Amino acid sequence: MSSVKLEFDEVRRLTGINLLSDRPGAIVDVLTEDVDPKMVTDAWQNWATHCLKEFGWDEENTYWRVHELGLNLAISAPWDALY
Repeated sequence: MSSVKLEFDEVRRLTGINLLSDRPGAIVDVLTEDVDPKMVTDAWQNWATHCLKEFGWDEENTYWRVHELGLNLAISAPWDALY
């Protein structure tokens, strides 16, 4: 099995309306190299859904955007939990 290279470029809070959602949350910019974006977004969706359930944040969502260098992976969260 070949290795997959993902590089986390930046992580930040989204304190209001943003490119992916009209809700506050957090985002990680991921740089990918020869990786199928669907594989990454599927793994992200599974992991994030599990975390939302564990935190009891049933009304929160996950978002992603694929671009030429990689992906933006985001999760909505209660505003006060971001700090």
